[in-house]
Amino acid sequence: MMDAAVSLDSGALRLISAFEGSGYSIYAVGGCVRDALLHRPVSDIDFAVSATPEQNKLVLRENNIRYVETGISHGTLTALVGGRAYEITTFRTDGSYSDNRRPDSVSFVSDVRYDLARRDFTVNAMAYNPREGIIDLFGGADDIDNRLIRAVGDPDTRFEEDSLRILRGLRFASVLNFEIETVTAYSMIRKSSLLKNIARERVTEELIKLLSGTGASRILEDYSDIIFSLHSDFPKLVAAGTWGYAVKTFSRLPPNADLRLAALILFLSRSVNIQKKSITPVDISETGITGNILRSLRLKSVSCRYIRRLMQYCAAVEPRDRPGIKRVLSHLGDRFYHDLLTLRRAVFSALENDEKCRIIDKTLDTIRDIHEKNEVYTLSCLDLNGLDLKSLGYSGQRIGQTLETVLELVMDGALPNDRDAIIRYLNENR
Repeated sequence: MMDAAVSLDSGALRLISAFEGSGYSIYAVGGCVRDALLHRPVSDIDFAVSATPEQNKLVLRENNIRYVETGISHGTLTALVGGRAYEITTFRTDGSYSDNRRPDSVSFVSDVRYDLARRDFTVNAMAYNPREGIIDLFGGADDIDNRLIRAVGDPDTRFEEDSLRILRGLRFASVLNFEIETVTAYSMIRKSSLLKNIARERVTEELIKLLSGTGASRILEDYSDIIFSLHSDFPKLVAAGTWGYAVKTFSRLPPNADLRLAALILFLSRSVNIQKKSITPVDISETGITGNILRSLRLKSVSCRYIRRLMQYCAAVEPRDRPGIKRVLSHLGDRFYHDLLTLRRAVFSALENDEKCRIIDKTLDTIRDIHEKNEVYTLSCLDLNGLDLKSLGYSGQRIGQTLETVLELVMDGALPNDRDAIIRYLNENR
């Protein structure tokens, strides 16, 4: 037990008051306690309580608190207070795990210690109550101080119960930039074959979170055998001799999961020529490597579209002049073009192609200068619009065609972005 405070919002405090007022024990548990000790923003607040599920419902009803039965068979419901959702789960122990994912049965208990003992990692096995402070039975606070991910109890048992915990451990190590305790790490590697029993959607969900972490490149390098087990195509990176370059690329990318996954697919597509230090066009057809991987990972459609688009333009060279850069900005959009350049630069940096890196850096500098000077590269920035052209007698498709022509002239510097000057030009060139 420790003297430390976890900041709880008014909704959480109301729930504590309601359950304690009815004679039950209630604790904030898991990630919210961990993140508070790490001085990270606390997003979700989950509770464990001594009351049974039926007693939980009664307490909430008596205190006029709405709830939803989100997992009542496992003792969980979700209370809705002040626009926030709070998971409330009865103290429990788990039965056997026949599917390496969820317990076949649960037993409700009255002591929080048994509930904490069933959890995955020590940093997630702490409880907090404002009256008692932090309850830490497994050294979670020390592991946070030492920046370690360690299984609660025997790691083999933990991962045999729920093999998704292997990826969760890698994810926590990546996001928190922690190391994995040696015995836990060896167990993860030994038990990684069990991940085949986990639904693809859950594996992809954890992989995406892992790739978003600041320590992702280190985890990919140190635990490559586990990563390779997640998809049949991933080991091809080793066979092709490109895994090391892929990891270097990761280390040079911002913590954007889709961008990092795009880098992985780019290397898998064999579109990165190591010898020539170049990128060749990528097959983005449904039957190509990009389509196969995106389909098998079952990514969200918005991520699939974004990655396909990155693959589509990844081999395109940077324009050498300012008007050309404006045209690409106009066509691709600011954010996407910046992501594309970031991906290309990370690859060329990993390949040690300094000349390509210099060209991309110059392009990025030019884009920043274009923005600082508010130079025009989109129709919305023109000092003339379709209504102006209608008033001049233009109609139909001719309006759009004329606006595009004007935009080209303005981007080239052949015409100032001034309404009167543009109208004068149009009148003179009808």
